[in-house]
Amino acid sequence: MKSSVVDAERQQPPVSRLALFFGVMLILVLFIVGLTGFLVYNGFRAPRHEAKAFIVGVNAAAFVTIQAENSFPLGLASAADGTTYLSLFGTGAILKVDAQGQPAPWIAEKSGITAGGALAVGLDKAVYVIDYTSSNPGQAIGSLKRITPDGTISNFGVTPNNKDLPLFAQLAFDNSGALFVTNPSTAEIWRFEPGGVSRVWWIAPAVNNVNGQPTGIVYDAARQALVIGDAGTGSIYRVAIDVDGKAGISQLLEQKSGLEIQALALDNQGRVLFTDWDRDNGELKRLEANGGVTALADGFRAPTALIYRDKKVYVVNSDLLGITPPILGFIPSPLRARPPFTVDVVTLAE
Repeated sequence: MKSSVVDAERQQPPVSRLALFFGVMLILVLFIVGLTGFLVYNGFRAPRHEAKAFIVGVNAAAFVTIQAENSFPLGLASAADGTTYLSLFGTGAILKVDAQGQPAPWIAEKSGITAGGALAVGLDKAVYVIDYTSSNPGQAIGSLKRITPDGTISNFGVTPNNKDLPLFAQLAFDNSGALFVTNPSTAEIWRFEPGGVSRVWWIAPAVNNVNGQPTGIVYDAARQALVIGDAGTGSIYRVAIDVDGKAGISQLLEQKSGLEIQALALDNQGRVLFTDWDRDNGELKRLEANGGVTALADGFRAPTALIYRDKKVYVVNSDLLGITPPILGFIPSPLRARPPFTVDVVTLAE
């Protein structure tokens, strides 16, 4: 009887061996789950794409390359002396870019600009910028600031009815020194006199019950007018500036449902260049004199600003569609855009 009890006890595995067995099994399960999660996580990463030309004689290449994390370039402006300014929404820095595309610090991070947006250079040689309260697009509230050539930053003007500026608002100066600002949230164009006094200048009309969302804007000196892009209704307008500074006759240049215009420029023939956000595949297009539209290049990543100079179009890839917040507050999102951030140059045949 005693022998059978001893044999039964010997048949039971020691507790330590059971613990080791289950410990190893737990580690294997966690490893498999972790590996699966890692593969799924990386599977959500959207493949990066670069700009490419559509037609023969047009070339697209990177012009400015920024390797710093969380840069998210947004605004681009050119001064009369050829100096180019680039704002970084993600860091608040503003860079100067030379003719070879080499960026140099001008306004350092966290030194007066929180999240820089659209830029314009005034007749006073100061740089005007929309500064947002946060680099989180969902919390970004914009106001105008003025930066003198020596880097001194100050608030500029009072907006009509003290309204704030949303993301994608744009700026343009006319030859009198008046500053025009688009407000996509209200469908309004504001005019600021050099001293900062402002008023509502023009309102983009609704189309088929769709409200206007004016974004891109550029001054047309040859016609004494502003060319305005409307991302809400897919429209491009030319609005005359009367001799008293008020909005004159408006002319519809282009309208297409789904056309999401974010930035405008004029070439040396007065033709309108514009970006169209086709989801994440932004396109650069040209409005021809006969009313047709020519697609010049695509592959831009949420393009938000254009400048034209010497048969070249400079396009800002903002990558804003990849500015997703961390998962659970600390895990980097697989959808978040990574460096390099770029400004592309498209060379036209003309």
